[in-house]
Amino acid sequence: MALVRRRGILRTQEAAAAGVDRSTLARLCQSGQLTRLERGLYGLPAAAVREHIDLEIVAKRVPQAVFCLLTALRLHSLGTQQPRSVWISLPRGTHRPTLQVPQLKVIQVQPALHQLQLETHRSGPIRLPIYGVEKTLVDCFRHRHRLGMEPVLEALRDAISQRRLNVDELWRQAKTQRMQRVMTPYLEALL
Repeated sequence: MALVRRRGILRTQEAAAAGVDRSTLARLCQSGQLTRLERGLYGLPAAAVREHIDLEIVAKRVPQAVFCLLTALRLHSLGTQQPRSVWISLPRGTHRPTLQVPQLKVIQVQPALHQLQLETHRSGPIRLPIYGVEKTLVDCFRHRHRLGMEPVLEALRDAISQRRLNVDELWRQAKTQRMQRVMTPYLEALL
């Protein structure tokens, strides 16, 4: 139980490494002391109602994933979109994970772009890797056909009004991803 409290969510492999077998985990679940969150993932009963439990599950199951697009906008509190799926970015060529819950939308990117402007948010003891505001906005423009322009422009307006947008960094990210020409008319209208 101390291991679960310390880690937030416990993987079966982590429990086995600490000397706890599967039957003990099953007994703890039956008694109500633990909750099975997903296949191979266990947490305290209160964990199932935490705000970002879906993101915590993904962070534990897919450690190389970085939260992006609408999920990153939600974590940055930009816009009003509540995505039905969890959007993650993985380096190109990485195996696409399959989870029962939550539903995943996977974007595969070049390994160099995968590491740009990484930040870490915390949800209890679990680290949630996420792209910074500027890279998230550029990524949203890049995938505007999948997302639609409404959430992208709403997030851009929010970032400007909340004074959370570093324009120099935004242009640097746009240049790195070759999105300056697409973004210029929108930024000229809003800035």
